[in-house]
Amino acid sequence: MVKLLRILLILAAILAAARSAADEAVDALGNRHSGKLVQKGAAWNFQGDAGKEHAISGIAYIRFSPGKGTPLAKMPLTHRLLLQDGSSVSGRLLRVEGVKVHFAASWGANLAVERDELAGIAQVENQRLVLHDGMESLKEWNGAGESVRQPIFFGTSAIQLRESGKLVERSWKPPVRAGAVRLHFNVEANAKSRWQVAVGGPEARTPVLSITAESIECPGQPGSFGVLRTTPGWRLLCVELRPGRLRVYVDDACLGEVKCDAKFTLSAIRIAAEGDGKLTLDELKVSQTLAPSAWPTSAKDQDAVCLLEGEQLFGKLQAIDPSAIVLDAKFGKLSLPWTDVRGILFAQPKRLDASTEPEIVFRPGPGFALDRIHAKLVSWDAANLVIRHAVLGEVALERGRLERLRFKMK
Repeated sequence: MVKLLRILLILAAILAAARSAADEAVDALGNRHSGKLVQKGAAWNFQGDAGKEHAISGIAYIRFSPGKGTPLAKMPLTHRLLLQDGSSVSGRLLRVEGVKVHFAASWGANLAVERDELAGIAQVENQRLVLHDGMESLKEWNGAGESVRQPIFFGTSAIQLRESGKLVERSWKPPVRAGAVRLHFNVEANAKSRWQVAVGGPEARTPVLSITAESIECPGQPGSFGVLRTTPGWRLLCVELRPGRLRVYVDDACLGEVKCDAKFTLSAIRIAAEGDGKLTLDELKVSQTLAPSAWPTSAKDQDAVCLLEGEQLFGKLQAIDPSAIVLDAKFGKLSLPWTDVRGILFAQPKRLDASTEPEIVFRPGPGFALDRIHAKLVSWDAANLVIRHAVLGEVALERGRLERLRFKMK
């Protein structure tokens, strides 16, 4: 009897896992259907688990299962393009040349978008960028280790720790009382290798993350939520501070939580190496969470700069690059660093009608706010959903990035 019960429990767990791995559609009447999105020629349907197909015209939205987790963004996420049709995409502002805005999107494409087709450009996920270190220079790293050209996540160089007993440290100002520290790391481990990571202020001496040849975890913490298996390749560490607690994430997994008082700040990261393995570090980003503020509407005849506390400065934007913004206002020219603004808005003498294409909601990277694109569905396979946007062109979104599709009901 006990053996039979165990078998039934195992079967129930398998069925539950299968259900959680399936996508789900909700029709116009609110009925839920488990299954998958299918394409047959020019026709798109949702095929239920029992084989019955439902036409997309009768589907309100499709929610995709999380699968194996969100792929890493293919470049640093520092800005967000805001398009006139309501779409928004995260990535990195490269440069502005004349009327063209050059932008590297999260899925890996370099975009050149007409300025007139944009509503504006914002800092990513309502945060103020405090530090963005691509490891191109190691001057700010105490005990920096070795600069390497491979492997790298972004740019041309990274830091590699391979000396046992080595402690490296990077600090920044101002300290962050609410925000996040993100660092990409790549593990090449042996049986005796171990790295301990601490993030916080001068008092943060206790490791919040431990990386060994076998596992990644937050050991010895009251709030320890699980263990990840160590695998080669790039992964993303995110340490998030909110009032009263600090949480540690690797990729999509929350591994632990540490309680902290109101005086606790994020002002440094320290990594101690033990053993003979290699830990490569690249693309460190520190951001401060801003107070919620409604995003304003663009003016018809003036550009605007949106400041951190919600105020706006109006005029004509004359120069924009990843470091600063130049605004020609009534009181003269003003140069502002991106660290002092939430974003910018372009004048919109003619507002575009809302798009009737499906809304594709997707994750630009683990732990980041969702992006949205209104676009036409082009093709679909096990790896990618290909869509065509009126401004961004053809976009191939990896299966693991997809959150949901929302359709205009007729």
